[in-house]
Amino acid sequence: MDDTNETGESLKRVGYPNDAFFKDVFSEPKHATAFFQGHLRETLAAKADWSSLVVLPRSFVKSSLQQIHSNLVFSVRSR
Repeated sequence: MDDTNETGESLKRVGYPNDAFFKDVFSEPKHATAFFQGHLRETLAAKADWSSLVVLPRSFVKSSLQQIHSNLVFSVRSR
């Protein structure tokens, strides 16, 4: 499979700015909390103690892919 898009740009370069933007925004617990509360089923969101939400210092992305992909891992206590 070719790893360029229709304009010939490398997909590796295209994905990184978005990953960095979302990682920056959602690394802030208040932004992550607002997102989760707005997108989870109400019954599930009501079971979380949102004041306990933290970003964990770990990743499930292979080290060889960390330049082009990133993820955030959260922890939250349940009520």
